[in-house]
Amino acid sequence: MTPERFAHQTRVLEESKDREAFAVFWEQGTGKTRLALETMAHLAQQGKVDAALVLAPNGVHQMWIEDEVPLWLPGARLFLGVYSSSKASTQKHIKAMDEALKATFPVVAMSYDAFMTKRGKAWVTKFLAKRKVFYVLDESTAIKTPAAKRTKSIVASGAHAPYRRIMTGTPINNSPFDVYTQMRFLDQDFWRKAGFSTFTEFKTFYGIWEKGFNREQNREFEYVVSFRNLDHLNQIIQAHSSRVLRSEVLDLPPKLYSKRYFELSPEQRRIYQEIKEQALTVLASGDLMTVPLVITRMLRLHQVTSNYLPTDEGDEPYISLGSPNPRLKCLMETLEEVSGQAIIWARFNHDVDAICNELLDDEVVRCDGRDSAVDRQERINLFKEGKVRFLVSKPQTKGVSRGQTLVNASTVIYYNNTFSLEDRLQSEDRCHRAGLTHPVNYIDIVAPGTIDVYIVAALRNKVNIASQVTGDELRGWI
Repeated sequence: MTPERFAHQTRVLEESKDREAFAVFWEQGTGKTRLALETMAHLAQQGKVDAALVLAPNGVHQMWIEDEVPLWLPGARLFLGVYSSSKASTQKHIKAMDEALKATFPVVAMSYDAFMTKRGKAWVTKFLAKRKVFYVLDESTAIKTPAAKRTKSIVASGAHAPYRRIMTGTPINNSPFDVYTQMRFLDQDFWRKAGFSTFTEFKTFYGIWEKGFNREQNREFEYVVSFRNLDHLNQIIQAHSSRVLRSEVLDLPPKLYSKRYFELSPEQRRIYQEIKEQALTVLASGDLMTVPLVITRMLRLHQVTSNYLPTDEGDEPYISLGSPNPRLKCLMETLEEVSGQAIIWARFNHDVDAICNELLDDEVVRCDGRDSAVDRQERINLFKEGKVRFLVSKPQTKGVSRGQTLVNASTVIYYNNTFSLEDRLQSEDRCHRAGLTHPVNYIDIVAPGTIDVYIVAALRNKVNIASQVTGDELRGWI
């Protein structure tokens, strides 16, 4: 049964469902995906659209097809597809995308990176020409740079869709200039109608500029020192958008769950398949697979999806499976869309090191059991006092995941999980306890088609994998 809408979802759906273009500037976890899907369903019933296209960051695009559409439109007769640039030349993928062009109501999701490939652009062009498309840009700050090729291409493509939506919780991430091209996707004449014929005019009106001098290049340049007329800008945008903050929405539940997906690299996929086949051979032999043996096999598969394997040889305890690390890349992309403070839970020391190395020293503290109790508490206090944005720890680190009250965090990210239900529940509850005044968004990072999917499902369903998984379950999981 589909949960009831939140009050703000119902209100904005009624206000915006028939509009050709609309911006949904809602913070993460406030339900903007459901709003978009129910708007699409309404327009489909009216005969105004017969297809949908979603562009989103890597991993987020798969979430639309794997999780969101089945959750919010259960039983709907839709063709669901994920455009994959890595598979675009395969016969199976070509056939699926050809079918999407002809299906009764196709919903296709693709990443911004995939859109920018030659095949991706060609397919989108054909899709927009053949269908009446409901076109959605999720995390639309991906097109905030006017001069970027991606921005120009996507803004131009929007003109060929009869209904368009942009969605992000951070429309003005670094400056008010970020919103310029996002609104142009909705209406290429948006700023001309507001009195600005060029981006230069827009920047001049909303920014205060000064001249500087680059001695190395021996030339003058201009740089913005502050912004102005922001009330005027807000007034223009408000008429075509909705803004919702988690702190303002009182009917949200305290725990909000979502996933971010990433694809394994070819090397990860190859090694994963080898370990999987070895495990299936043992299971097929009829030999008894005890819980410890099953856990060991699962652990190796889980490590592969985290981009490394342990080794007993040499000075290095781990073998990297290549660069970049897809799971780490997915985490960093997710953090770009997170506002406020966040806790990042990672299973292994190796993961904690990798994450902290990617973040700036003055924005993160690590508490992973390799520190003294005194140092650990000092670091936790820095996080509690709001002096750093991110706390990185392991859910099995007792001095962090047990007993601490960390209600200042509004986002919790599981980079990967242990197999212990207690670790999961205890780590979740660091934020969800007395003193909480806002909902908390829990995000799991997952490689689709791998053991990650089953680990997350089991833990969310309160199954203690560490003591209950059997050989038969392992066969289904891998």
